Amino acid sequence: MKLSNKFFAFVLASLFIVNFAGFSQKDPVVIKTPSKAAATVINVNTIDFKAEFGSSNSALSKLGELISDARRDGDVKALVSAAMILFMEEGLTGKKAAITGKQLLDEATTKAKNQNNAEALLACSDVWGSKSMGNDSKMSAELAKLSAQAKADKSKGLRGPGAKECSLQIENFSTYKIHVYVDDVFMGSVEPGYFIKFLEVGSGTTKLYAETDMFKDPNSGEDTYFYWNGEINLKAYKDELPDFTWQLQ
Repeated sequence: MKLSNKFFAFVLASLFIVNFAGFSQKDPVVIKTPSKAAATVINVNTIDFKAEFGSSNSALSKLGELISDARRDGDVKALVSAAMILFMEEGLTGKKAAITGKQLLDEATTKAKNQNNAEALLACSDVWGSKSMGNDSKMSAELAKLSAQAKADKSKGLRGPGAKECSLQIENFSTYKIHVYVDDVFMGSVEPGYFIKFLEVGSGTTKLYAETDMFKDPNSGEDTYFYWNGEINLKAYKDELPDFTWQLQ
């Protein structure tokens, strides 16, 4: 929804939420987060993987696009697949590209843990357990254990360490399109001057993250992007169904 006529828009949104969701009518908790500029960023779409490995493997032609899309969508399995391709080429050629299989596997593993996704954790566990790839049996066993626990949590209807839920409205005050993640799960994108609202977000401590697409820094000419970090700790609120507004500035 557009932010330009905010009062009218928020009134309509509030009526909609009250009528259909039954959430608390208390004033929302507003979290204002300024943007941060990323430091040195490797734009995977500019890496010529075939040239860096000196390989004719056709899978390398679309590898940058695969990694970029997987990062944007929070797709752990796709990141793991890309890491496996890199591990294979590293083993065959003895060379390493600007981003390595180990770096990508570490990234995928962090996302899998944050998502508490049983299938994603197991996929990471398998690659860590391979001697020709992750080569870390201890990490593999740890992730397999986390996967089993995540599966058990899901069967009980639990998404996190607590039972509370909340609503979360995200307002984009920047001039960029922003991609939004809750516990490293891609939730959608918000255009400049608009907001979106999610219901039944929770539980326990919820990690918030948002970022723009890459763009050229007008001063350095380097690839960069803006990002935002936030967090909701539902255990700190007595209201059973608190409302939160995350303002990205």
